[in-house]
Amino acid sequence: MPRDFEWVYGRDGFLTAVDGEGKWWAGCSLPLAAGRSLLKTLEPSTSHNCMLDPAHAGLLRAAFARIGDEPALMTVVPEMMAIRMILCCDDFSEQIAAHRLWFISGQDWPDEFRRLLEERPGLCTPGRFIRTKLLSDQIANVMITQAQNVFSEVLQQRTRRIEQIRMQEKAGDAEKILLIAGSHFRLWDSAATVLAEQIQSAVSVHRFDSDDPAESSPLALAEAAADCRAVVAANVSRGDASNLVAMNTPWITWVTGPRVPSFTAAGPRDLLMVADSAWEDMAVGAGWPKGRVMRANWPGTSVAGVASATPLVAILADTHVIEIPDSIADLSSHKLLWDHIDAELRDDPMALGEDVGGYLTQRARLYEISTDAIDRRRFVENLIVSAYQQGLARLLIKAGLPLRISGLSWDEIEEFRAVAGGPVRNRQDFKAAIASASALVYVWPMRHAHPIDTFGKPVIHRTGRRAESFIAAAKAAMKASSAAAAESSPTVGSVILKILSSLDDRGYDVAAA
Repeated sequence: MPRDFEWVYGRDGFLTAVDGEGKWWAGCSLPLAAGRSLLKTLEPSTSHNCMLDPAHAGLLRAAFARIGDEPALMTVVPEMMAIRMILCCDDFSEQIAAHRLWFISGQDWPDEFRRLLEERPGLCTPGRFIRTKLLSDQIANVMITQAQNVFSEVLQQRTRRIEQIRMQEKAGDAEKILLIAGSHFRLWDSAATVLAEQIQSAVSVHRFDSDDPAESSPLALAEAAADCRAVVAANVSRGDASNLVAMNTPWITWVTGPRVPSFTAAGPRDLLMVADSAWEDMAVGAGWPKGRVMRANWPGTSVAGVASATPLVAILADTHVIEIPDSIADLSSHKLLWDHIDAELRDDPMALGEDVGGYLTQRARLYEISTDAIDRRRFVENLIVSAYQQGLARLLIKAGLPLRISGLSWDEIEEFRAVAGGPVRNRQDFKAAIASASALVYVWPMRHAHPIDTFGKPVIHRTGRRAESFIAAAKAAMKASSAAAAESSPTVGSVILKILSSLDDRGYDVAAA
C-alpha cells in the first residue's frame, strides 16, 4: 500500500482508506452502502458470474449478498493496487477457500483468465457479467468482448475433450459408482445425502461434488463418469447433463419431487426410482417403460438423543421477505395481481389449494392478464410459496399455539420475530430442531411423499379449505406421542443396492432388483 494512504472506516462503517490529500479510495466514502445501492437490482443466479473491475471491496460484499450462496464470482481487476485494497478492506477468506471467489488481474488479464480455465477444467465459465455504472460503457464493452473471446475458445476446447471421452472405451474402475451429490446443506433437500449414506458402505463410490465451483463443470462430470460403471443421482437425470455421459453407462435417478424426467433423453440402461407411488404413473406417462420405474421410499431418520421434545409445533422452512420486483411493479396490471395475491394469502392461506399454477392462472384472469405474459417463476418463488407459508404461521400464532419457526428470513419479518429460531445451517441443527418439537408443520402447497414424514413426529397437514380444520389438526398433533406408522414399502437403500448388485455389462436383471 502506498505510504500516503491511511486506513479509515467509511461513513457506513466499512473499512477503506484516504490519501494524503484526504481523498477517499475510489472516491467513495460509503463503499458498502454504495455497493448495495448499485447492485440492488442484481438477481440471484445459479450460474457463475464475472465481475468487471470493481472499484472497492464493498461492491464484492454486496454482490455476494445478492447472487446467493452457490455460484462463484470471478473478478477481473486489471490494476494490482485495486486487488490489494480489496483484500485489505474485507475478509474474503471463506469465499476463496470455498472456490467462490477468483481474481484475474494484470493488464494481460485475458491471458490470465484463459490460463485459469485451462488449468482448472472443473471450473465452469461464467454465465453472466456484473458491472456497475462506475465503469464506463466503453471500457466495459471492451472487457466483455475480450472475456467472451476467452470463454468461447475454452468452451470449444472442452467440447472437443468431452466428445473424445464419450467415444473412448471404458478403462476405469469397473466397480466404482459415480454419485452426483453436492456437499452443501440445504433445508429439506437431503436426497443426495441420503443416497450417499445408503450406498457408500456397500459399494465403491466416487462422489461428484456439484457444489464445488472448481470441480463441477460439464467436462469434470464427463471425466468422472468415464471411470465409473454407473451414475447415481437424486433428481438429476441424463437429460440434465446432455451428451456428457456415454449412452451405455447406466444412469439411475431417484425422484423425490413431482418433476419426472422425460424418457426422451434416457439411455438404454437408465432407470428411475420414485419416492411417491403417484409418480410411477407420471413416469409411465412421460414415456418410461414400467419395468424401468421402481418405487423407493425415503428411509426413516432417527433423531434420538439429539434433544428432548417440548410442547410446541415447529415450522422448518426458508422464506422470503415479500417485496415486489421492479420488473413487476412497473406493469400496473401485474402489480395489481401481485398485491391481490399477497393480501389474499395473508388473510386466507387456505385459498391457495394444491394447484399453484392453476391458482396463479385463475387470479391472473381477474385482471385480464394473459398467462403467457406472467413471470410465473417470480410469482411462485418470490410471492406465492412464501405468502402461503407465512399465512399458515400467522394462523397458528393467532390460535395461540406454541410455535417455533426455523429457517432463513423469518427474523426479518416483525410479526414472526418472537418465534423465529434463526437459520438452519447444518444437518445437526436440523435434527435438533426436529427432535425438540412435539409436532411438525407441512408448509408446502402440494402434498406428496416428503422427508418430513420420516422422523417419527406427528405432521400437521392442511386438509380442505377451512382454517379451523388446520388448527384442530395442529392441536391433535401436539397431543399425539408419535406419528402413525408409514406404509410398508422398499426404501431407497434396499432398492438401489439391489439394482447395483444386478448390474453387469449386459444390463440389469430388473426382476431381481
